[in-house]
Amino acid sequence: IEERVVNGVKDGSIVLLHGNVKNTAEAMENICKRLYDDGYRFVTLSEMFEYKGIKNIPTDKMIENANLY
Repeated sequence: IEERVVNGVKDGSIVLLHGNVKNTAEAMENICKRLYDDGYRFVTLSEMFEYKGIKNIPTDKMIENANLY
């Protein structure tokens, strides 16, 4: 899990992990540390949209247009 996440992430990635899986919970500390050490920061979606200059996204359009962001 750790290698898959760390090697697959890029700027703007959204990583979804299921917390009820023991291996995921065990990998989280290393995943977060490695990504942070590589310069990644953890932000809310609103913060990411603001940073990327994406404004005024109606909530009913977010899923429909998710592949654009």
